[in-house]
Amino acid sequence: MRFTFTLIATVVFAFSAQALRPDEIALVVNKNVADGREIAKEYAQARHIPDGRIIELDLPATDDVSFQQYETNVVPVVREFLAKHNLLQNVRCLVTFYGVPLRIAPRENTPADNAEIETIQQEMRTASVQIAKTVAQLEEMATKLDPRFRSSPGNDLGALVRRLEITRQFIAQRIPSIKDQKQRDAYLAQVNEIASKLMTPPAPPATNASGQPATQMTQALSSEMSSLEARRYEPEARARQREIARQVSGPLPYARLLDTQLGYLLPDDSQAAFDNELALVDWALYSRTKWQINPLYYRVSERAPPVLMVSRLDAQTPATVRRMIATSIEVEQHGLQGQVLVDSWGKAGKEQTDYAKFDQMLVDFAATVRQKTKLSLTFDDKPELVPTGSAKDIAVYCGWYSPNEFVSPGTFTPGAIGVHIASYTLTTLHAPGSGDWVRQMLNDGAVASFGAVSEPYLHSFPNPNDFFPLILTGKVQLAEAYWRTTPLVSWRIVLVGDPLYTPYKQNPAIGIADLPPNLRSLFSDHPPAPTTVQAAPADNR
Repeated sequence: MRFTFTLIATVVFAFSAQALRPDEIALVVNKNVADGREIAKEYAQARHIPDGRIIELDLPATDDVSFQQYETNVVPVVREFLAKHNLLQNVRCLVTFYGVPLRIAPRENTPADNAEIETIQQEMRTASVQIAKTVAQLEEMATKLDPRFRSSPGNDLGALVRRLEITRQFIAQRIPSIKDQKQRDAYLAQVNEIASKLMTPPAPPATNASGQPATQMTQALSSEMSSLEARRYEPEARARQREIARQVSGPLPYARLLDTQLGYLLPDDSQAAFDNELALVDWALYSRTKWQINPLYYRVSERAPPVLMVSRLDAQTPATVRRMIATSIEVEQHGLQGQVLVDSWGKAGKEQTDYAKFDQMLVDFAATVRQKTKLSLTFDDKPELVPTGSAKDIAVYCGWYSPNEFVSPGTFTPGAIGVHIASYTLTTLHAPGSGDWVRQMLNDGAVASFGAVSEPYLHSFPNPNDFFPLILTGKVQLAEAYWRTTPLVSWRIVLVGDPLYTPYKQNPAIGIADLPPNLRSLFSDHPPAPTTVQAAPADNR
């Protein structure tokens, strides 16, 4: 593999409003919960999901499943089902049903796991020393090109990668200053010779012990590496991955493997929503500490392995789930009726905080409804929640911030979508008296929502002025609207509702031309510039 300092153009694919089809959906049930299996069959019939699309998992009938159970009883089963039925290229969305666990518990490490972590950390230190020497040589080359070059600090892998990228960009920008073509070619040749040390594996022998040519041996090892990725939960498979990587990879890709294995093994912040993790079921080995940036998010342009949209049909009782499905289908026939209720916190424009910035998103959504639609709007910007039961005929509700303490905003119309932005709004769907917002709103008549199974941090929620306007167009279904506007995956937010639900299909409330500019670009060939997602912790008041 050759390392080059030539600038590489990023290929960006614009999202087009392509409707999710029933034949792009597979259904996930817990084989130990009969109600969930029956509801899945009924949903498949009602939505014309092709036969043979129900994936049965053997899981406890609880809200939580262990990290190990998810890795061994869920990921391989779903992968095998999709592969066996030739669905890997066809299925874009999974639907989890009543009885499927809601949350994956944090990883609990054994002494053997901790010993493996120590081994990897030691190997990482050794690899980082090698990488640091090469990066320093490249920085020296950048200084020769322009003495004003200044490197950034740090010798851990993340810092070294940043130093490498800064150096690459600096050289790419300054290289035209070498006017003489021969001198420029000689300089670039020297730079690439140094950089290649990062990517070039140790020189292999011409043949192995069996007389096999080195090229064939490398191909065989690479093929074995692919099969090992599917067994990421086995210590022996991870150890063999490291052994192979030492033979076929240079210091930088080897260090990246070590870093990813560490992220998989470390228990810090490894709790996740079952559905949000399931979206990455087709990924190989990846870090499980904290989150991944959602490649489906419309502000992300980087290529990535496939991500599946996941939505949940679940509620406190099977009867409520059946009502959600039937109502969603019925409402689509004539269109969702009722008012929009936006309950902001009154912080927008008054503070320079992350909370004020998020509050501005609610204010912006209210302005979009007021200025661009004919829908009836109730907008409240007082710090307190709207008084209990004060609003009627609510079709769309978005408010905040009352963690784990439900306060009914009023009565929902059939087919309503209700979202309350706060921590712990979806810690359970089944236990009465929990006070969870999602469970209570579904009980009160809403058919769709999303919420947090544990502390999610504020930056993980979709922008209300992204998610809801897409719904109002009548051109984007529930799952597509959510997954194109949610920033993170492998994290703690769950979408509940029929993924095909399109409440404004018959009576669009807003046209594409009236969407905010950033959303309008979703339907064009000119997507917005990628945005880095910043963390902003939620305040558990």
